[in-house]
Amino acid sequence: MAYQTKWFTDLNNLKSMSRAHLTALFRKHEPELSAAGITIPDPPIIDGDQEASDNTFYAEVAQLFFRPEGLPDELHDALATIRDMDREVGHNLIIEAAMAEGLPIDLTQSLTRADCAILVWLHDPYLLKTLHLDVRLDQTKSYVHMSPTKAARPVPVPLESVRAAMEAAFDEVFLKRSRGRGSHISCHVRGGELWYVVAHGEPFKRDGRRVDDRSDSVFYRPEKIDVVVYNQEYGELRTNVTAKWQKNLYRDVFEHHLFEDKAGFKENPRYHLEPIRSKQKAILHATDDAITSITLTSIDFEVDVTRNDYMSRSSSDVFASFEQDAKADPAKGFPAEYPITGATFKVRFKNSKKERSVTIQPPNRARYIRDEDSAHVENWLREHEMIIKNEDVTDEKAA
Repeated sequence: MAYQTKWFTDLNNLKSMSRAHLTALFRKHEPELSAAGITIPDPPIIDGDQEASDNTFYAEVAQLFFRPEGLPDELHDALATIRDMDREVGHNLIIEAAMAEGLPIDLTQSLTRADCAILVWLHDPYLLKTLHLDVRLDQTKSYVHMSPTKAARPVPVPLESVRAAMEAAFDEVFLKRSRGRGSHISCHVRGGELWYVVAHGEPFKRDGRRVDDRSDSVFYRPEKIDVVVYNQEYGELRTNVTAKWQKNLYRDVFEHHLFEDKAGFKENPRYHLEPIRSKQKAILHATDDAITSITLTSIDFEVDVTRNDYMSRSSSDVFASFEQDAKADPAKGFPAEYPITGATFKVRFKNSKKERSVTIQPPNRARYIRDEDSAHVENWLREHEMIIKNEDVTDEKAA
């Protein structure tokens, strides 16, 4: 399967889920389990020893995952989703959704995060899958941007009308690169942008495992989630993939099928950081109300590219550090001549207790702790002309 079943062979992990809730999850798949010859663990309570019975239950459940092949696929999907949602960000989404949807779940009970995830799955599997997708999308933090090569800002055709053709085009390339067939693309609206999520296989993987007193292995194809985001206001695509062949694949398939060859995209330079030098501390001001403070904490310079000579400066406040150095020796102030090749800022957002890092690396890479920060950060970057305007478009395609 596309997740680590060995996680469920650890008793401490299993005990994060109550026996009653875990049993209810297994009961939901009892017909398939019975057909595979698998009995749901239900050890008796002997001499009133509930703890011993529970320990036996968890041990017997763990044994099922030493040979997980007979477990139904839907149960595997449920367990993988529940495990991924067993974290603070997932739990917060679950609580908000359970309250908004009016699910019959008593949140005043003594429930672990995993218990809450199981209960949502039992009542509404689709809802938990949707929340899980949100968590996975927010883990996508680094993007390569593609700017438009045509002046048009077309609305993409409905995905349903071209889904099969796009997936066939993806599969043709994925198969040749040892990633198999069976890709799937879906579309989600987030923050006024269209998020296209491409799920596909990765090259096969073999993991070692212990079965009783001998070594064994699990052979499976992992799943990979790629994201391609379209911002119609600026006519731009961005994606979390970095391999050239894959960026070209998504660009070509999107241009041909989703935009009917009416739009073109290219990896033109998007960011430049010279305003940091020219504006100095003024660069730290943002008119976007969602941003309350910005601090430059790291900056990189290209000293001599022929000698692979680069210089970096990091501190809790880079501008303050350069100012302090300049007091002792003016030549040690902010470098006046070296090109700026990267910068990291600590940004405090409204209603956030902690600052979050934002890294910009020209020509076209940005990295965020949370993707929800990107719109506000891009407003600030545009405000200070650190995003290059795409005024001169051509019909030329990236090589």
